[in-house]
Order: sequence, then structure tokens, then C-alpha cells
Amino acid sequence: DVAVREGNLQGWYESGSGEWFVARGEEIGIFGQYASLLGERFGRVKLSEQPRVWCSWYSLYNNINEQNLAKALADLDDLPFDVFQIDDGWQVSTGDWEPNEKFPSGMEAITAKIKATGRKAGLWLAPLAVSKNSSIYKQHKDWLLRDLNGKLYVAGFEWSAEIYSLDTTHPEVVEWLGNLIHKVRNWGFDYLKLDFLSAGALPGKRFADIPRETAFRQGLQVMREAAGDAYLLLCGTP
Repeated sequence: DVAVREGNLQGWYESGSGEWFVARGEEIGIFGQYASLLGERFGRVKLSEQPRVWCSWYSLYNNINEQNLAKALADLDDLPFDVFQIDDGWQVSTGDWEPNEKFPSGMEAITAKIKATGRKAGLWLAPLAVSKNSSIYKQHKDWLLRDLNGKLYVAGFEWSAEIYSLDTTHPEVVEWLGNLIHKVRNWGFDYLKLDFLSAGALPGKRFADIPRETAFRQGLQVMREAAGDAYLLLCGTP
């Protein structure tokens, strides 16, 4: 945390101490410098090229089903893009990552149609967020992050339901995250848009008493390893 008091810049950690990056200048240059330093610290990934993506959210919002996605795929056939990405609207709920009634043929059927066009299949997930309507909320409240008073931490809202955060230090959550990514990869998705990831970095009481930055990176590492060579787009991430 950082505050300005009487002309002095003061900063402190939630617990313990650490390093600081302080800079002044134009925004683009400063963030470029910071990103470069992060690369030196944590390593860089070299990509041969960025894929060109068609995302259902920007054309169809969450009103998607098997039929209109198949129609969109056919209508877009002559456009030069690499990934056909299915966004929010396909799942039972946030936390229950199975196809809903609008996708009776299952997700493998639609990835087969996408790949038949020579493109890769993409899918939207919010893996660290859990809806109040989900089976995880109803059956595994011990998997969820709690605030400093021990109450479940409300991380936000989606449509009409509250959203909670998965505790990425809980061993059962770690196993569930890995299995989730393996499942969607086995459905045939090569590009994963992982959204609302900031839910995994919120302050609170966790199963393991470790810094929340460490807990957040641990969750990302589990998903990165499970995804293999899939392209990951990280959204809503600190």
C-alpha cells in the first residue's frame, strides 16, 4: 500500500518487508520499464506470433448456443483469424464448468467444428471465481477465501449472484484447478481466456498462511502447467 502524507510518499507491506519500484515519468514508458524488470525477475516467454481472435462476447454477448455459434463460424469463414473463442454463456454457472442446456452436443462437438475450418478453439473461464449458485459454494465452502473476521469474502457480482474467491492454497482447490484445465484441454480448446483472476489475489484468511501474492502465483502456476502448450490470455489480473 502507498499513501502521500505531508509531501512524503509512504509505503508498507501487509506483513514483513520487501522491495519497491518507484518511478516518475510518462505512463507508457514507466510501465514498459516495470514490465522489463518483471521479466528479469521472473523470466520471459517468447511467442512467435500473437493469434488473431474472434470472440463471441463482442458480437453475441452472452446469448450464445450451439446453433448461433455454428452460424457465426460459417458466416466468418472468409475472414483472416486464427482462433474462434467462445465466451461467457456456455457454462452451467461460474464454478460449474460444464456445458449448459444450450450446448446439448457437448463442447467436444463444437471444437471439432471449429478445427474443421483450420482454426484453433478458444474458451472463456473464470477459474478462481465461484458463484453463489454453484455446487462449490453449496458443497465446499471450506475452499473459499474468508475475510479477516472469518466471513466469506464477497469478491463481486455476476448477473444476479454474488461471487466468491477460491483459496489457491487449499490442496483440494489446487487439485480441482489442475483437473479443470486438463478437462477443457481434452475437450479440444487450445486457447484459454482466464478472466476475473484478481479474485485469487484478494486479502483474507487462507488455508496456508502465506503472502497473497505467493498464493496467487501458485494458482497461476498450477493452471499454466496443466494447460501445456495452450495459449493463455489472462484477464482481470493484478
